[in-house]
Amino acid sequence: MAVPASVAYTALGEGPATAEFWLDLLCPFSQKCTALLHSYLVPAVLPGGKYHGKLRILIRPYPQPWHPQGGYSCLSLWSFGRAFCAPGNAYGGDARLWFEYYAAVAAKLDDFKDGQALGVTGHEYNKKLVDIGAEAVWGSVDKLGLKNIDSLEAARAIFANALEPAISAKGNNDNPNGPDMKYFIRLGRQNSINATLSLVWDGLYDRIPQSSWKEAEWDEYLRYFSSPPETCA
Repeated sequence: MAVPASVAYTALGEGPATAEFWLDLLCPFSQKCTALLHSYLVPAVLPGGKYHGKLRILIRPYPQPWHPQGGYSCLSLWSFGRAFCAPGNAYGGDARLWFEYYAAVAAKLDDFKDGQALGVTGHEYNKKLVDIGAEAVWGSVDKLGLKNIDSLEAARAIFANALEPAISAKGNNDNPNGPDMKYFIRLGRQNSINATLSLVWDGLYDRIPQSSWKEAEWDEYLRYFSSPPETCA
C-alpha cells in the first residue's frame, strides 16, 4: 500500500482504508472501471466527497503484455506525472491533474486498440498521447489553479519534452521515466496480479469488485467502513 515519493500523485484521497485499483489503459474492463472512478469514486474521496477522510484510492497502472502498444500509453503516465504532478513541480499539478490525464487516455481506448496501432510508429503514438495530455492540462488550468502554463501549445511542448527525451547515439537508453513504470510492473508480478481490473483492499486481493459496477454497487461494497460495526468485547 506504500507509494514511492516520486509517484505520490497516484494516490487520491486519504483515510484509514486503502483500495488499490490495478488497471490497464487498453483493457475494456479497466476502461469501464476508470469511467466510474472518474465520475464517482475519485470525487467522493476528495475534499467535500462522501468518502473523504475514510478512503484512499491508489491507481496502479499495469499494462498487459498482449497489448504491446500499452507500454507507450503507460510510460506516458509517468512522463506526464513527472512533468506536471511530482512534488515541487513548477506548474502546481497534483494527483487530481494526473488522474484527469489517466481518465482521458482511458476514454479514448478505441484510438489505441491493436488494429489502430498497426503501422503506427512510436513517435506517432506518442504524439496522440501528447495531444490528450495537453488538452487535459489546458482544461484544468483554472479548475485546479495551475500556473506557468499560458497556452495549449505550451502544455503540449512541456509534455512532449518529458515524453520523448533525447536518445543518445548509444542506442537503447531507458526513458528517464521508465523506472516508475518498472516499479509498478514488478510490484504487480510480485503480488500475482493477473487480471485487470484487480482490486487490493488494505493489502489483500479481493475478487468481489466488478468492472461493471455502478454507484450503488460500490456504495454497498464500501458501506462497512462508512458505518463500521461495533467492536466485540
